[in-house]
Amino acid sequence: VGFSAPGPNGLEIWYGGLKEQLQPLVCSQIYIYNLITQTSKPVGNHPGGDCIANDGKTRAIDRQPAWLSETELVFVSNRANKWPNREGGNQHLQYCFNYPYCVSQAYPYGDAGKAMQLWKMKTDGTGAVNWGPEHLNTLSPEVMTNGDVLFTTLVGHADKAMNPGQNSGVA
Repeated sequence: VGFSAPGPNGLEIWYGGLKEQLQPLVCSQIYIYNLITQTSKPVGNHPGGDCIANDGKTRAIDRQPAWLSETELVFVSNRANKWPNREGGNQHLQYCFNYPYCVSQAYPYGDAGKAMQLWKMKTDGTGAVNWGPEHLNTLSPEVMTNGDVLFTTLVGHADKAMNPGQNSGVA
C-alpha cells in the first residue's frame, strides 16, 4: 500500500485534466492478505514506522513483493537511502551534486527518487537484507521454481524522462 504526499484529494492534475496522478510517494509498505480470514496486516519493522500514519513524513518505500518461501519475501525498496547511479552523458550530470550517485531528472520526488534495490526479509519484517548492490532502479522481482530471482533495472536517460515524446528509459 502506497501513500502520497498530502495535496488536494491526493492528486495532481496534468495536461488540462487529461491525466491525474498521485502526489509524490512518501511511503509504501507491504501487506499480507489472509485468504481464509479475509484480513490484511502490514509487514512489521518498516523503516521509519508504519505507513498507516499517513502524516506526510517520508518513510521507506517497499514494493512489488514475491514469495521466496513460506517465511520469506523478496521485494524492492529504497531503504538503503542511496541515489541512483547515473553514469554517462552530460544530461546525467545536470543535477549531479555527488557523482556518480545522481539523478538525471529534476523531479520533485525527494527521498522517493532514491534507488529501488532488491531486498529480502522474513514475513514478519525481520532479517531484512539488501541483495543489491545495484544503485539503479530495480523493479518487478519474480521467483523462479528453482529459487532464482529475476528482476528488471530501469535506467532513464532523457532529461525529465517521463514527459511524453521523450525517451522514458531502458529496462
